[in-house]
Amino acid sequence: MPAGIRFIPYKRLLGHPGPVFDLISDGHFQKLFSAGSCGWIVQWEPVFGEDGRLIATVPSSVFVLRLIEGENYLLAGDSEGYLNLVNLKEASASRRILAHPRGVFSIWFSAGGNFILSGGADSSVALWEWPSMQLLQCWRLRGAGKIRSITAFPDSPFSDFAIAAGNGALYHLNVRREEIICLGQLHEGSLNAILFLSTHRLVSGGWDARLRLWDLHDRHLHLCCEVDAHNYAIYRLLYQNVRECSLLITASRDKTVKVWTEDLNLLQRLGMPATTEGHRRSVNALTAWGDGFVSAGDDGQVIVWGIE
Repeated sequence: MPAGIRFIPYKRLLGHPGPVFDLISDGHFQKLFSAGSCGWIVQWEPVFGEDGRLIATVPSSVFVLRLIEGENYLLAGDSEGYLNLVNLKEASASRRILAHPRGVFSIWFSAGGNFILSGGADSSVALWEWPSMQLLQCWRLRGAGKIRSITAFPDSPFSDFAIAAGNGALYHLNVRREEIICLGQLHEGSLNAILFLSTHRLVSGGWDARLRLWDLHDRHLHLCCEVDAHNYAIYRLLYQNVRECSLLITASRDKTVKVWTEDLNLLQRLGMPATTEGHRRSVNALTAWGDGFVSAGDDGQVIVWGIE
């Protein structure tokens, strides 16, 4: 581990009665939002205490959360296929829009783009106008399975998107040309998470528990290196700059969180069998939190990790 950097549990935020599936932090690292199987959307302020505030409830499990429009709204995708718009000032769910009938698994939003992309279990990606939430276009990726992740290409963040799919493939969507092409098969089983380290470097994690680093030029992929990262599926990736060190963090079904260098050298494992340091069940979500990060999982715990 780089000198002086070692992560330890800073706070445990308890209160969810079931699995937590996603987390999102605000831009100032003052507020944290979590949601999961019970349909609760909870706001935490870990800097000031460990008590959460229930801000909205939806009728089904929440799979994905995104902050939108200057952090005044939260968008929650649920297992019944709805996009739930939550007004944070009023602490209420103001709209519920059917988007993907078999569940919403991914959402992308950028205020500069004035639109939202959502991905579902029905192998489709939908384009929505913000703030009207009018459906503009919907693309169906035949045979893709669940749309697990939507990430903007760094060199064209409002037109080109990388789509991670349940069939293990990576797709390139250009919303202006309304064109989708398959870039290749990245993993056996589901491609669960993708992350750009730079314009031409992409990391992927999948159901096969492998972590892979790719070079991406002119939409052509070249495998640079790979590791057997976990014992079971990798669910989430986070890229974090800590004290001028760039770190990659992975969350897995094997109950652990791991910290890596950019070239996939393992630095630290958080959570081990027979210890109480980390999670007791699958780890489903990660989000940045200052110099640290936050994780959440099937055990209902939300853990804030800080530097020792």
